[in-house]
Amino acid sequence: MSIEILPQSQLSFHRPFTQLVKEIIIWAITSKDLINEKKLRCEYLPPVGNNPFPTLTSPIHSHNIAEPFRNDDDDPAKLRRQLLEAKDEITRLNNMIENYKQELNTTQMRQRKDEEAAASFEKLSNYYLKLLNDKEDFNLIDPQKEALSSSSPTSHTEEESDVDKNDPSNEVIMQLINMGFSKAQAIDALEKNNYDPYQAITYLLDSDI
Repeated sequence: MSIEILPQSQLSFHRPFTQLVKEIIIWAITSKDLINEKKLRCEYLPPVGNNPFPTLTSPIHSHNIAEPFRNDDDDPAKLRRQLLEAKDEITRLNNMIENYKQELNTTQMRQRKDEEAAASFEKLSNYYLKLLNDKEDFNLIDPQKEALSSSSPTSHTEEESDVDKNDPSNEVIMQLINMGFSKAQAIDALEKNNYDPYQAITYLLDSDI
């Protein structure tokens, strides 16, 4: 193994280079088992201090370097605008909530009044139904009493006596008379509904006679 140093005249004037040569020699000695008659060629390079730095066309300013890395989220004008928008949105939501509360209160009051009106109507209806069902109530005037008494089964005794009970149609007529209809009404309803008792009863109830 041989080491060739070019140029040799400048070797003593550049100490770092000599140190490099020593390290190469040491490495070559320790690794001689891996190197088979290889020649190491070390060329001398001038000191780094003799090479001037390249000149720049324009000076470097710190604010020019930092400008591209500025974060838009830190812009005061943008943050102020976002704050105003957030305040407007909060105000709008508060107004919406107040409107919903007023509508809810109005609906609850209307529902409460409807429930009270329904309860009053039910009480009044029950009262009048009781008056109509009570035939002996002192508030009923004489014509009403007569109308109620005329609908009793005893008022149709004479009409029932004129009906032949052996005739099936007459049996239906008797049932209609017992329900409060007259003989003429029963016969008319049966004739108009082909003597069908169910249709005759429906006809009499719907005719409001």
